[in-house]
Amino acid sequence: MTSRRSNANPSSHRPISRMLGLLMVYAPRQSILYLVFSIFRGILPLIQLVLFKWIVDSIVLAVEMPDPTVGLPAVMGYVIAAGVTYWLLVSSTTVDNWLRQLLVQRFTDHLQDKIHRKSITVGLAYYENSEFRDSLHRAQREALTRPARLIQEAGSLFQNTISLIGVAGLLINVHWLLGPALVLASLPDVFLRLHFSRRWYKWERSRTQEERRARYSSWVLTSTYYAKELLLYGLGDLFSERFREQRQKLREEKLDLVSRQSKFELVAKLFSASVILGLYAFVSWHAVVGSITLGALVLVIHGLARGGSMLQRVLAGIAAMYQNNLFLSNLFEFIDRESSLSTPAKPAPIPYRITKGLTVENVSFRYPNRSDWALRDVSFELKPSEVLAVIGTNGSGKTTLVKLLTRLYDPTEGRITLDGRDLRDYDPDELRRLYSVIFQD
Repeated sequence: MTSRRSNANPSSHRPISRMLGLLMVYAPRQSILYLVFSIFRGILPLIQLVLFKWIVDSIVLAVEMPDPTVGLPAVMGYVIAAGVTYWLLVSSTTVDNWLRQLLVQRFTDHLQDKIHRKSITVGLAYYENSEFRDSLHRAQREALTRPARLIQEAGSLFQNTISLIGVAGLLINVHWLLGPALVLASLPDVFLRLHFSRRWYKWERSRTQEERRARYSSWVLTSTYYAKELLLYGLGDLFSERFREQRQKLREEKLDLVSRQSKFELVAKLFSASVILGLYAFVSWHAVVGSITLGALVLVIHGLARGGSMLQRVLAGIAAMYQNNLFLSNLFEFIDRESSLSTPAKPAPIPYRITKGLTVENVSFRYPNRSDWALRDVSFELKPSEVLAVIGTNGSGKTTLVKLLTRLYDPTEGRITLDGRDLRDYDPDELRRLYSVIFQD
């Protein structure tokens, strides 16, 4: 078998673009509804900031009037509008979660179905390949969690980007320096996130086998399937110690990477906080000398706080999407695998009334990634109504022969025919309906 592996380079597949495209195909109404609502949520913080500015400016204006109560209706109007905006902002979180769950549950089930379908069509040869089992493990892991994280982070990134653009416009309108300084404050953090996203991806991919071994040890210890043997032969301590050693190695490596990331992030956050404090001092000085109004000062203070938080979330979202792009490549690497068995474009009709029988002609077979022959130059005929007993020692190829007759594998050399036609001319699924097989395991 020639194993065709998908290119693991995420950029070649653009997994996120592909995933978002699948969302629009399999959950179009939910996707559009979530997109529209995300735009609405992104606009609300901007409205709130502008209303805060108007409230302060209208209060200052009212205080300067001979009769301050004249300005009270305008102040209260802005306060009520700000209250309604705040109510919408708070309640929208619940609605956002509901819409996201509608999308996540539908799409996660679809991805699981794609994995299941691929699992039953790739061919038995893949299951006897450790690299394929690693790929399957990674795909199963990502399908359970990654779509939910992608949808949540994509929605959050979209909302925060809309809000950030609006906040940046408001800040730059007060002073041109505020926008660039806000971006500068967050750059170190995003570079670190991108760097460590790649490192985490490489680490998790390189430790797939260790994770599978640890999971297997845990399964043996907790499964009823092996309970009798564990008790009878006293193997519990052996597997328990093996699990502890495997988990300890993984834990130490993971904590070391977490420690490195935390040290760099601490420095980046201190830098960001210093820049923001400098901007507070800058706008406070402008307010004292009268170059901006008190309302503008309130807008800038709230805008810097929210804008800094939004920018952090946007940059973190970009880093998260980059990480999702890396890990989704695991999922699509599995889904894109081609079957180890070819299916003819126009399969021959299955002879449900067999007239000539089965013929094995000079068949030799070697398992993938093995140099020794499981079968070598085997030939025989099995006519209709004949009964054949295949007898041999362990490892002589009896089960392998059955796998070839049922086309779970194709011969490495030679051919097998049914009523004079090569088994490869038939549809594998239709062909297997002719057989009844109970394997020894």
